[in-house]
Amino acid sequence: MTDAAAINIMSLSEAARKSLLDSYYSETGSEYSVGRVPMASCDFSTHVYSYDETPGDFDLKDFKLTTEDLDMKIPLLKQAQATAKAPLKIFGSVWTAPAWLKTSGRENTSGQLIGQAGDKYHKTWAQYFVKFVQSYEAQNVSIWGLTTQNEPIDGYIPMFPFQALGFTPASQRDFIAKDLGPALAAANLQHLKLIIMDDQRFLLPNWADTVLADDTAAGFVDGIGVHWYFDGLTPASVLTKTHNRHPDKFILSTEACQGSGIGQHKVILGDWSRGESYAQDIIENLQNWVGGWVDWNLALNTEGGPNWAKNQVDSPIIVNATADEFYKQPMYYALAHFRYSSLTGS
Repeated sequence: MTDAAAINIMSLSEAARKSLLDSYYSETGSEYSVGRVPMASCDFSTHVYSYDETPGDFDLKDFKLTTEDLDMKIPLLKQAQATAKAPLKIFGSVWTAPAWLKTSGRENTSGQLIGQAGDKYHKTWAQYFVKFVQSYEAQNVSIWGLTTQNEPIDGYIPMFPFQALGFTPASQRDFIAKDLGPALAAANLQHLKLIIMDDQRFLLPNWADTVLADDTAAGFVDGIGVHWYFDGLTPASVLTKTHNRHPDKFILSTEACQGSGIGQHKVILGDWSRGESYAQDIIENLQNWVGGWVDWNLALNTEGGPNWAKNQVDSPIIVNATADEFYKQPMYYALAHFRYSSLTGS
């Protein structure tokens, strides 16, 4: 549930909005059971923001959810949960820390946390995760899990064009062991599923090996997140290799979309090749120990946005707010197909 998806869904009339959510969450629809919500802004927002813009606020006294959460994402997540027959597994993913915690001093580009694991910058960042979960649960939205960072290698790409925060396998290991894991445990949130990496599978198995070699870090970790971009560079067998090395950790595909490649059309209505690519990737993942597959945006407009960084892509549902209608793409039907063959817990 990105800001962009929420904006598009909320742009529809009440009846059309209900029909769209039914298409995804009801027993007559795809019966989605897992979903991701960004922690503050990402590129699929209309502007860049974090939950605490006060420099030096190491106690996070000014931490607060935004109108994007309170007026759009949270109401829609509640409606989705009311539509679904079983509790939704919602996990949070973060794109950037507040600028005052980053080496670059900017939220809208690359950079890492200032300092090193165990210091006040890292402990403040760990508390940011805690406050996110507590704030959402105060609004009666249960959080099932967290990824430690969306695409952490982006934070090392010079002049990266949108929100990012860099971690290496070693720095992520240390952050989990010294800061994030203990912070979640101290807040009685150790039941949350903590997912490492959340990046491309060409980083496996090294990323998982490095983080999980540390017994303290491994004790806090439940799963490994993978994105589908650049899958052509690395065979799916690396997923099985990773599973065999770490059989007690699940693997979850946490992001995929079409139209993201250089020179690709962003939105192509009715393109079955894009639906076929989804189906092929899901099958390949399921054959290699991946337990779930999460799409990127629930709904985008006819231009593939909004996206403040002009990084538009395609989506299984495209909204035409002017006509108060939405279009189910072949990608939607490819995803819905697996409702009948891959039931939760099967």
